[in-house]
Amino acid sequence: MKHSSFRILGRGAVALLLVGSWSLAARADPGESSKGVALKSADAKPEAVSVEMENSILLSGAGAFVSGNKGAFMERYGIATGFSGGIEHFKIKQALDQDTTFEVEGRGLYDIHDYDLKLEWNRSNVGYVKMGYEEFRTWYDGAGGYFRPNNTWFGSLFNDQPNGYYGSRFEQQMHIDRGEAWFEAGLRMPDVPELTFRYTNEFRNGQKDSTIWGQSSLTGGQGTRAIIPAFRDINERADIFEGDLKHKMDDTAFGVGLRYEIANDNDAFSTMFGVQQAASRGFTQRERVHSESFTAHGFTETTFSDQVMFTTGWLFNTFDSNVMGYRIWGQGFDPAFNAPYAGRARFEESTTDLEAGANLKEYVLTLNLLLQPTDDFSIVPSLKAEEVDTDAVSRLTAWSVGAPAALVNAPTDRDINSSERRLRVTEALEATWRGIQDWVFSARGAWMEESGTQMENLVTRGTGAGRIHRDSDLDNFEQKYTLGAYWYPIREVNVASQYEHRLTMYRRTNRNDTTRTPADLYPAFLSEQDITVDDMNIRVTWRPVNNLTFVTRYDFMLSTIDTLGDARELSPQRSAEYTSHILSESITWSPFARWYMQANMSYARNTTQSEATYLTGSVLESRDGYYNGSFVTGYALTDKVDLQAEYVYSRADNFYDNSSASVPYGAGFTEQSANLTCTYRLSDNVRWSARYGFYTNSDETFYGKKNYDAHVVYSSVQIGF
Repeated sequence: MKHSSFRILGRGAVALLLVGSWSLAARADPGESSKGVALKSADAKPEAVSVEMENSILLSGAGAFVSGNKGAFMERYGIATGFSGGIEHFKIKQALDQDTTFEVEGRGLYDIHDYDLKLEWNRSNVGYVKMGYEEFRTWYDGAGGYFRPNNTWFGSLFNDQPNGYYGSRFEQQMHIDRGEAWFEAGLRMPDVPELTFRYTNEFRNGQKDSTIWGQSSLTGGQGTRAIIPAFRDINERADIFEGDLKHKMDDTAFGVGLRYEIANDNDAFSTMFGVQQAASRGFTQRERVHSESFTAHGFTETTFSDQVMFTTGWLFNTFDSNVMGYRIWGQGFDPAFNAPYAGRARFEESTTDLEAGANLKEYVLTLNLLLQPTDDFSIVPSLKAEEVDTDAVSRLTAWSVGAPAALVNAPTDRDINSSERRLRVTEALEATWRGIQDWVFSARGAWMEESGTQMENLVTRGTGAGRIHRDSDLDNFEQKYTLGAYWYPIREVNVASQYEHRLTMYRRTNRNDTTRTPADLYPAFLSEQDITVDDMNIRVTWRPVNNLTFVTRYDFMLSTIDTLGDARELSPQRSAEYTSHILSESITWSPFARWYMQANMSYARNTTQSEATYLTGSVLESRDGYYNGSFVTGYALTDKVDLQAEYVYSRADNFYDNSSASVPYGAGFTEQSANLTCTYRLSDNVRWSARYGFYTNSDETFYGKKNYDAHVVYSSVQIGF
């Protein structure tokens, strides 16, 4: 069944069940309605609305009016411009008899592709059957890059030009629809193993932006810069079958499970080079992937006494994939291969007849023992062993370019195969002690040893014929130590602190290496790399009076990377050093029963230093500092009317101009939002809510190109029955 068919079924079922649901009306307790899902985070999957009325319907409508960059606003807040609304949430639960219930729950918001439908039949001491459909949309901004020195920006062209200039698929406001249709059944009978079966059909369709931008030389003599927008076409589907069995016999609980997944992806990446120039050209890279995976897992949990518990877990996973695709340069997107076009440049290599496949097998075993010799002391030793075997092969034909505006030269066939075997063992020991009054101490140590081998083989035929073969030994080590202390000196104050030290050492020894040139050594030129991380935090909670609470937290992290390259390439050096400071404060105050306030503030300052900063002079130190603040207050105006106001402020001050060497980078923006909400309880079963929000953003990096002001109005009514 096509994805569109699933969507039509989902929307139709929501409407049909809503009409039929009124016959299942039952008495419900009064409650508060929540914020609408029309205002969701752009970075997270929408969640169902929390509604206290068990049997109710929540109708809502919203309007967003944006001046400026609409795509940036939609991506940031997950709010569609224009009008939207419908059934934000409905829920009906009916007892069919003393032991059986039937429940319907869902939503359907028009014009933002937000649909959800769940049906559940449940019988006590027998089992349940569930099924559902869900779909939601996320938005993306396809503005591309901006070169400030001469005000070059291509982002607005893709909405202003007629179809065919860049192609109708290239738009600034992009979106992806995600969803799933699922069925689940479970057996829950006394003294009988629990059985669960679930089938899920997942899909992801649409278009999103990419930061792998195309290049332009319209930079006022500053050279070539990658600022032309790029996008990805997404068309993915997966069918997942899962089965689980759980049971308990005497003091031992155990379970086994199986999972089988079939996935089919047809994705593409496209961009343009030299837009508005005589040498304008583009390319599309398309990948069609078919993959199958099978997983079997199990666990046991045995309680020997109140002081001793032993658990085990195991997993076997196999994954097979097949890839077909191409990357073709030409005029526009998805061009015909080897067609002549102006501006063909050297090194813009087309690839055809890509065929690849990979197989992975993974084995995992875990053992954990909980010992509590005294009431104040517990210790948990554990062991984890993993083995991963991977084999991959690929074949493609590469077509090099001889001269501008000429057809490609003779092809080069490339056959690549590789294999990798890794064995990883992790031992850990964790302890907790409460032997001193008002104190809790914890400590944990983990040690990981990994060894493996890797084989890489490249054979080329045609232009540049030859062979590269390399065998490598891989040895990695990791040590991780964590100490924690919790102090409760008085009832009004508690202090929590934690320190973590982590050292990771990667080692690679290349042998039987037939590398022809230093450039062919990639990615094997790193022979040693040590990563050290020191991370600590402290949190103090102070409650001077019952209605006032302060929470202060400070986080510090220092991370260093030391690298030793292959003798032919690099010498030992500190390749990067990362430092992070984060200070946050939260204040909660309720002056009296009808009024509450909460303020949150945080400041972060992160820097990354690299040897490239001192060696080249063109790569600047990376700075990442930001300020966040929010304030929310609520007041019960009457027994029926509640008011809530919220203000959020964010600022990043990291922008710096490095246009002589690259695109200016570093985030520099100021963002503010304010919301005012009024909730009115007309009766025990009817709630009305209205909200107005104002959002503004000024992006220094884009010099006004991604600025916006937005007004959002929202209203809802919840009816219980």
